[in-house]
Amino acid sequence: MSDGALLLVVTAAFLHAAWNYLLKKCGGGLGVLTLSAITASVVLTPFAPFLIWQGFSFPWGVWASLGMITGAGLLHMVYFLLLDRAYRSVGSGGDLSVVYPLARATGPLLTIVAATLFFGEHMTPIAVAGAVLIGVSALILTGDPRKLFSRHASKGVGFALLCGGMIASYTLWDKQAVALFLIPPVVFDWGANVARVMMLVPYTKLRAPQAMGHAWRDHHMRCSGSRADR
Repeated sequence: MSDGALLLVVTAAFLHAAWNYLLKKCGGGLGVLTLSAITASVVLTPFAPFLIWQGFSFPWGVWASLGMITGAGLLHMVYFLLLDRAYRSVGSGGDLSVVYPLARATGPLLTIVAATLFFGEHMTPIAVAGAVLIGVSALILTGDPRKLFSRHASKGVGFALLCGGMIASYTLWDKQAVALFLIPPVVFDWGANVARVMMLVPYTKLRAPQAMGHAWRDHHMRCSGSRADR
């Protein structure tokens, strides 16, 4: 791995952890999830259409590519809904120190198993050892691994494991979209975010009509910290 690729991976890991921290601190909810998806779509909008305008063509056809992009949007939406539900399992093991390490650790392990079974990929001993080390590290990060098996943590742990399954699902799906369907990563991620917004907005309006307005109004206070917290 080149130094540039390593820097991108570390930066992405930091941003991902920071986003999870903010989601937990904000209290989550459909409003926060929808606004975050809209924000991601807006940020990527100047770049993705430019790449398409530069001459990108869909090697497998437009409809096949749109199907992969829409599928990715659905998988990511389900993942975020489960993650949000895990963090909001207050009193049921929904702590950041439990949910985040467990979800992120089970994802790579399940990805390796699924890639081997369904795509015929051969995993090297080093790759398997790395995935196992991630799992062991997750147990260490919880502070006390015994609490994962307590009745108190059952709901949070259950949702975290479901998140791990979704991580494996969208990882394999996204890999096929980029490697097999040859959709540029920026275009693919932008399209998946747009698809997620198109699904989340009506879903949020149906389940909690005021959620986005409340999330927008309370975002600074709850995520950045009010004066009373300082």
